[in-house]
Amino acid sequence: MSKKSFVFPVRFARRIPDPIFSTQHNAERHIFIVAAKDVPQGLSLDPNARTPNIRRRVYEEVKESLLNLDCVPGTFHLKNKGITLIANSVTKKTEDSYVVEFKEGHGIVDGGHTYKLITTLLGDPSLPNDKFVKIEILTGIPDEWVPEIAGGLNTSVQVQEHSLLDLEGAFNW
Repeated sequence: MSKKSFVFPVRFARRIPDPIFSTQHNAERHIFIVAAKDVPQGLSLDPNARTPNIRRRVYEEVKESLLNLDCVPGTFHLKNKGITLIANSVTKKTEDSYVVEFKEGHGIVDGGHTYKLITTLLGDPSLPNDKFVKIEILTGIPDEWVPEIAGGLNTSVQVQEHSLLDLEGAFNW
């Protein structure tokens, strides 16, 4: 079984043992805040339930947020759910970097569209240096659980524009 490792430079990192499976499976949740420009390229989409298609309008809006266009600058990480990965292990390398090891079948389980948008813009001078993304890494997950987790995480429905306008008070006469 082949394994791949990636280094994640982090701004902030937290480790949370799973409340149910930390003893039985050594399951943990690692939360990283990573600069968009430091997101590693080449992460696998094997466990993701769908192939990213960033040509739809909603992803154009996400891209605009990533580039500080038509939004409050610097809020991308607050408006985006981030990227969730399933990995074999997470090891601290330095004070501000971690090595994440993936075995076959591991990788991005949710957030493939966000990942595709970010990696498409890597090296583009229009990508601001102050853009961050939340990366959540699940370890200690039995392989047979991956499809169920992928199904559970990939169920979001886009909010309708009229609902957002109502939230902003646009219909308060």
